[in-house]
Amino acid sequence: MSVPAQLPPPAAGFVGRKAELALLDAPSPQVTLLFGPPGVGKSALAVHWARAAGDLFPDGRLHVDLRGFADAEPRDPADALRLLLESLGVEPGRMPADLDGRRALYRGRTSSLRLLVVLDNARDDDQVLPLLPAGDRSRAVVTSRRRLTGLIAATGARPIDLDVLAEDEAVELFHDRVGGAGPGAADVVRACGRLPLAVTLAAARVRTSGHPLATLAALHAELRRPANRLEALDDLRAVLSWSYQGLTPPAARLFRLLGLVAEPEIALPAASALLGRPASAARRLLRELTEAALLTEPVPGRFAMMDVIRAYAGELARATDPAADRRAALTRLKDHYRPAAPVRPGLSE
Repeated sequence: MSVPAQLPPPAAGFVGRKAELALLDAPSPQVTLLFGPPGVGKSALAVHWARAAGDLFPDGRLHVDLRGFADAEPRDPADALRLLLESLGVEPGRMPADLDGRRALYRGRTSSLRLLVVLDNARDDDQVLPLLPAGDRSRAVVTSRRRLTGLIAATGARPIDLDVLAEDEAVELFHDRVGGAGPGAADVVRACGRLPLAVTLAAARVRTSGHPLATLAALHAELRRPANRLEALDDLRAVLSWSYQGLTPPAARLFRLLGLVAEPEIALPAASALLGRPASAARRLLRELTEAALLTEPVPGRFAMMDVIRAYAGELARATDPAADRRAALTRLKDHYRPAAPVRPGLSE
């Protein structure tokens, strides 16, 4: 049987990620989770490393798109196992019909192999766990927008949180995609929040224009206002919508309301006021948004949202929530921030 090598083509103009690549190269648990917000480059990193690490896995490198966040239904684990088993030479006539049978055969086939399995775009723990190879010399690299705590607890997986690129790396990516340097690239990159997907979309718009320099200047002017960024980089809407659709209704409401807040960061008490619910409920919903990589928690109790994500959330709020509800939420937030009136001496409340 030939050695399976089924990795996708490498991402064009891959840049940066030296620290993350070093972690992937280092001795590690059998499972590594690449976690981060939509468009941050998780799949590009996984494929880039997997293609460079071929010598470590002489029995093959497999890849399955689990479609956890896409415009198609998430891939069923039984179907993913079918693809993996076919890659390992199992003929259709010998393929078990059910999940348990396929899982048992897969574990038997992989128990002695030195194999790399890239499980890309995973939605949840249950989708991933049946697909992990059994051999202690094999590795699995999982990418997801969610922090798969069940996977980490069950397997000891090492999570690697991906952030946006450093500014010089984002500028390098933009120049590579445009096909040359140009004045104003750093301004466009900053307006894109250094998010790799946004940078590549902006670069594609410049590159396909008949007047790149004029387009670059116009794009920068357009991107200065966060509300315009989704119009300029329209494909971001679809990518962000796949994460939004996976939220519970209360978390989705908080996400939309956060899009109305002028500041990129908010503390737990302020989020509780905005939501109009107790801090315990707000904390639970903020945790769900953080687990979905739509928020970060740069310091305990404070939550941050990228400009492009905040613009999307605000757009949803204005389209979904009645104006009276939006005004009431912002009024609660203003009241929270308004200093309490001092109590006059000699008077009781």
